[in-house]
Amino acid sequence: MNGKILFFDEWKNFNASLNEEIESRKLTEKQKEEFYKNGEFNKKYDDFLEEFLGTITGTIANYMSTYHIEKKRENDKNYNHMEQIWGEGFDLYSFYLDRISEFRNSLLNYLDQYYTIDNSTKGIVVFKVLTCLQGRAIQIGNEILVLLRNGYADGAYARFRTMYEICVLAHFISDQGDECAKAYIEYNGDWYDWAGHFMSKSKKHYTFNDIEKECKVNLQPWKVEYKLSNKLVHASSQGTFSRLSLEGEFDDIPIGPVDSGIVTPATNSLTTLFEINKVYFSIIPDPIVNLWILALQKIKNECCNKFKELEKLHFPDKK
Repeated sequence: MNGKILFFDEWKNFNASLNEEIESRKLTEKQKEEFYKNGEFNKKYDDFLEEFLGTITGTIANYMSTYHIEKKRENDKNYNHMEQIWGEGFDLYSFYLDRISEFRNSLLNYLDQYYTIDNSTKGIVVFKVLTCLQGRAIQIGNEILVLLRNGYADGAYARFRTMYEICVLAHFISDQGDECAKAYIEYNGDWYDWAGHFMSKSKKHYTFNDIEKECKVNLQPWKVEYKLSNKLVHASSQGTFSRLSLEGEFDDIPIGPVDSGIVTPATNSLTTLFEINKVYFSIIPDPIVNLWILALQKIKNECCNKFKELEKLHFPDKK
């Protein structure tokens, strides 16, 4: 390691001054022990610490303006590097999110113009819940895009984990109907016990895995990815040594932005986001809604293919 040990010189000078004082006072070994045990050493250490921190505070104030410029230059350099490799994929992802928001607004306007809906309308509670879940999924999609653009694939994958859970809840609530949606709104506990009445098996407490098993849609394509994201988001051995952005040995675990590992969180979140929107829009049995779903599917496929194409181009050795 070639880096300078921070504050080591200040610490050496402090200890040197203590040793000089001890020697000048010709203290015996017993007196030295008393010096370090009683309040005399503590007073000198507190004075040193106060002076040292005061100096650091002044240095920070003088350094911040320069640091801000240098840090911005560093961030811009990293951002531009990520754009050179993945920019086309990021732009398609952004376009996808914008279209989802656009179709969401179109759906709400369409319902307002062509449907008569009030609180007694069948499916209204499900629709309200799915609207909230879909909105949350869009926000998470934007968070994922920010993390990807800045080179944090593992952080993006952690957010995909939440997006997948939203996807499962959206399917389950859509399958079960308004009473289930009401139970979801009214429950504020830590478990998934609000879903107990709609389960095929009776238990004391219900977990996310229980809800996942009850969903009618085939979630198998995403279950493996979700389980992996669970391991990577926790402090387990696999979560520590199997980072998506890890390029070398485990002792080279990245502590900053990395340009690899982008495809997995990008494609999985794109696909999961589509599933959430498919169940959301499908609640309205109308031909125009089918057009929106097909359009989103087309954009999603193009976006996923673009990320895979860019990975193959820039990382040809990646398996």
